[in-house]
Amino acid sequence: MDSQSDSVIYRYEPSQDDIDRALNAIRESEEAVDSLNSQISRLMVEVRVLEEQKRQLGITISRQRGLLTLARRINGDILARIFTFCVGDGWTRAPVVVSQVCSSWREAAMMPAVWSSIYVDCDKGDPIARCSLWLERSQQSDLDITLRTSDQRDVINAVLNVLLEHSIRWRSLTLDTQFVRDANAILVQCRSAAPRLREISVEVSNDERLPGAVEEEDLWNFRLVDCSTLFGGTTRLSTVSITSDLPSTWRGMANITTLNLQLHLCTLEPLRALFASDIIITLGEAPNLQHLSITVPRRDVRPLRLGTDGLTPSVELLDLKSLSLSVPPVYMMLLQHITAPALESLTLRTPDDFHGFATENVRGAMRSFMASNSSNLRLLELYDIDVAQEDFLAMFSNSPAMEELRLHGSEILDETVEALCASHLPVLCPKLKRLDFRWCGHLSGTALVRLVESRAALPHEDDIASIIELRVINCSFVKEKDVLAIAERCICYLKMRDEDDFCRRRGCCDNIRYRHRFEARHARKLTKLQAMRIKL
Repeated sequence: MDSQSDSVIYRYEPSQDDIDRALNAIRESEEAVDSLNSQISRLMVEVRVLEEQKRQLGITISRQRGLLTLARRINGDILARIFTFCVGDGWTRAPVVVSQVCSSWREAAMMPAVWSSIYVDCDKGDPIARCSLWLERSQQSDLDITLRTSDQRDVINAVLNVLLEHSIRWRSLTLDTQFVRDANAILVQCRSAAPRLREISVEVSNDERLPGAVEEEDLWNFRLVDCSTLFGGTTRLSTVSITSDLPSTWRGMANITTLNLQLHLCTLEPLRALFASDIIITLGEAPNLQHLSITVPRRDVRPLRLGTDGLTPSVELLDLKSLSLSVPPVYMMLLQHITAPALESLTLRTPDDFHGFATENVRGAMRSFMASNSSNLRLLELYDIDVAQEDFLAMFSNSPAMEELRLHGSEILDETVEALCASHLPVLCPKLKRLDFRWCGHLSGTALVRLVESRAALPHEDDIASIIELRVINCSFVKEKDVLAIAERCICYLKMRDEDDFCRRRGCCDNIRYRHRFEARHARKLTKLQAMRIKL
């Protein structure tokens, strides 16, 4: 029906024939709509059936893919090892959480080794029940115990009694206490045999000690109990770690071979002076030390005094193999009071030090120490310690056995590096094999190329080692052509070490954005260096 006929129909009163035709058209259209709705309903049912089939297939796909995932295919022993690493990193609830993932993970999580690290906070939850559960599931595994104390003495004693029943399995013990007296209250109860115990760590949050000498009757509050009386003397204790506000003496450490001393950042007012004599006296309690580490926060501004009487004693550590100082610059003065003729590894760090160039006193202490104790030195690391070039030369001259040199943020010059070349007579550090330079802003790649090439060109019969590894990070004047030239002679690294690297352990890398740009800029060239044994 065209528009003209429409206008005729709606302008005039329709006839009966018109009404009948309209009714028939409506009825036919409604029947067609009903038919279409029926078809739609049937199609929707088919769609729902197809959607359900699709969903079931998706479940099957997910289940089959799950069977192929690495997490499901890993051997149970390896999974248990991974879970153990998680616990070691501080995730104490890992055994409980991972056991809820799937049956294979639950089976791996039930291995005794996963439950061998017991962390007990006496202020949270039900520490006795938690302790009992871990002890039960660890079966006969060696135990690493961390006990965080509280003011609830009854709870602490109850937990300690449960743990002491298994003291024969203790491998390490860590006490996190508020005061020295709290640690002593626990230690004096440790009389049961612990033949497997290798390590004890005591962390004291506060120290109420006032400046000056400690009276004999106050030693319980400020000095740890005699280490040799613990566990009936049945331990093989070799490692001790002490963390506190002030150096805490621990007697009876004659058999200790590893000692870690760490001081908290003191925020008390007025600031209490630290005495170098306190640290030296503590070292004197462990004459058989082989590994020593001292850490002081870089922001610590407490004055360091020699001793209560103005004098600082010296300590002789004849068996010391490694010494690590991560301290503000003034604490480097401790070096002049330590004698370690057998030293093989020396690490001196002042991370993020803003004082700039080392003072003459610090430089003098370092030179004096190196002159007397570096004849067997194999590894030297300086981190953010800027010394004069003559200081570098003095260190190199006194280190004939040095095999590895690490300079981080140290402004060594090309002329000083030239002194390590084989053409320089006498040859300094003839055993040198590995170099690690980071953020050395004045060092050029040309000097490094000359050093590597001069060492590599020597006849094999000469008693001078070739450079086999060189690591360069954020040294602005080391160019791509230098990296290529170095890679022809030795392995050249442009990133941090994969093993125990101080920068990696700090969780960040200084000037990390620059490092990323540096590596990205070299990425294209580096892909061409595989044949030259360059490792990324």
